[in-house]
Amino acid sequence: MKLFIYILMLSVCVLPGLYSMSDTPLNRAARINREKRILVLKNAFTQDPNHRLTVNDYKSALNDLIAALFEQEDKETRRLTCDLLIKVVKVSDKTLPGVCAININCLGKAIHHKKLDVVRLFLSLGVDCNKADSIYGLPLENAVKDGNVTLIGCLIIYGATIPEHLANDLYINEAQQIQVLVDKAIFKEDSTSLDSSLEDDNTRKDTMFARLYTQRVERNKRLTALKDAFKQNTNYKLTIEYYKQAINDLGETVSESLYDDKDLSHLITQVLQAVDGTLPEIGVVNQEFLTLVICQQKLPLVKLLLELGIKCTHTHLVKALSYSTIEILSCVLNSGVLSCVLTSGVTVPSYLARHARIIEAQKLYSTVKEPQKCSETIQ
Repeated sequence: MKLFIYILMLSVCVLPGLYSMSDTPLNRAARINREKRILVLKNAFTQDPNHRLTVNDYKSALNDLIAALFEQEDKETRRLTCDLLIKVVKVSDKTLPGVCAININCLGKAIHHKKLDVVRLFLSLGVDCNKADSIYGLPLENAVKDGNVTLIGCLIIYGATIPEHLANDLYINEAQQIQVLVDKAIFKEDSTSLDSSLEDDNTRKDTMFARLYTQRVERNKRLTALKDAFKQNTNYKLTIEYYKQAINDLGETVSESLYDDKDLSHLITQVLQAVDGTLPEIGVVNQEFLTLVICQQKLPLVKLLLELGIKCTHTHLVKALSYSTIEILSCVLNSGVLSCVLTSGVTVPSYLARHARIIEAQKLYSTVKEPQKCSETIQ
C-alpha cells in the first residue's frame, strides 16, 4: 500500500515536469500529424510561392499554424511558422466569404488565447477587426471580456470601432488614454527623427502602446508599494534615489491627467516630507516637479507644492506666463505668501513688470487674498 502511494505521489510530482497533463499519447499523435501537414505545406510553398489552397485546405492550414504558434516557444521556430502563415494568407483570395470567415475566426481565437503577437500578425495582414465571428463575437468585445488593455489598444490602433455600449468601459477608457500618449510620442518622434517613415505607422503605434502600458503598470505598482509603506510607517523616509523615482512616477501620473485620484495629493505630501528638502539635489528635483505641474496647469497641485515650501524661480515665472492660467501665474507671483515655510516670492524682472498677464494675475491675487496675510508686496 505504501509503495502504491509513493508511486502515485511520484507520478504527480515528477512526471508533469517531463510531460504536461495535456501531453497524452493522443495529443502527441495529433501534434506529430500536424507537424507533418505543416512540412508538406512548407514544401508546397517552397516549390511554388503562389500556391493556392482550397477553402477547406486553407482552414486546415491556418488551424495547424495557429495551434503550432500557441505551443511553440523557440523564437526561431515561431518566426519560421509566422513566415509560412504570412505566405498562406497573402496568396489566399480574401474576396471569398469562406476565407474571410476563417481569418476572422483565427483572429478571435488568438484574442481569446491572449496571443498578442498572433493578433498583430493577422491585423497587419488586413483581417477586418470590425467583423464578428460566430464563436468569439466582435474582436474588441472579446478583448474587453478579459480586460486585456494591450489587446484593446492594438485593435483600436488597427481601426476597431468602439460600440456605444462599450464607450464608458474602464478598459476602453484606459486604452484611449494611452492612445493619446502614443499619438503625442509619435508626433514628437516624427518632428525629431528622419527615419520614422521607415516603419509601418500602425506597427510603431502598437509597439509604443505596449511599451507605455507596461510602463504604466510598473509605475502603478511602485506607487501602490509606496502608499503601503507610508500606511505602515508614517515616518517612512526615502533615499535620494528612491525619492527621484517616486517624483518621476508622480510626475508621469500627473502628465497623463490621472490627477483625479483622491489619494494622490496626500501621497505627494508624504513623499515630499520623506526627505530633507534642504539638500541641493532634492531642491533641483522639486523645482523640476513644480515646473511640470505648472505646464500641466494643475492649479490644486501648484498650490500644494508652494504650500510645502518649494521655492519658485524665474523659470517657473516664465513657464506660468507662457503655458499656464492666470490663477496659476498669480500663485507663482505670490509663492512666498502661500508657502507654509518662510520663503521669498519670485521677483518679476523689469522687462516683465508691465506685462498684461502679470498685471492681471497681481490684481486677481489681491481680490482673493485678505490684505493682512500679504506681509510684503511681490515686486
